[in-house]
Amino acid sequence: MSDKLTTTEETLLARTAELTNALSDLAKLKHEIEGAYALAARTRAREEQSKFQERELHRKVRAAEEARRMTDHVVEEYADLVRSLEGRASTTTPTSDTTLVETLKDGKTGLQRLLEEFNGDTERLENEIGRLHSELELAEIKWEAEKKNADRDRANLAQAKAELEKHQADDKAAAKMVSRYMYVYIVSTHP
Repeated sequence: MSDKLTTTEETLLARTAELTNALSDLAKLKHEIEGAYALAARTRAREEQSKFQERELHRKVRAAEEARRMTDHVVEEYADLVRSLEGRASTTTPTSDTTLVETLKDGKTGLQRLLEEFNGDTERLENEIGRLHSELELAEIKWEAEKKNADRDRANLAQAKAELEKHQADDKAAAKMVSRYMYVYIVSTHP
């Protein structure tokens, strides 16, 4: 019986060690996964920042091109106006109020188009931000659930270790009692 008890204790101890190692490996892997997610998030954030800067520069270039185009029209119209006042021949078509109005209208249309594109990009980015916030909330909920699960697993492990120690102490006490009983039995039966 003592050998059986010793074998059971050794098996239980080996299984407890395996469980502890497995839980330790699991915790290590979870930390590595969290690190990988954090790295991926930082990389995505840098990529999004780069894309944002690229879009911003593209918008600035387009606005500058539109402003240059309007400025060129204004300078051309002004030069034609000066020439007409001086009585010189214009290098372009004759200046009229209609041409000035059309130039201004074209400029306003170009600026309106840029504003609409900017508003469209802004709306798309706001939608993306909303989606990312939702994903972040979901990730936080999952993380919290994993944290609670890990806390519960630690509590279960601590309880299992305490029960193991109690059983080991009980088994040692029982083994000593059996040993004493056997000693008394042998001594009393063999005078």
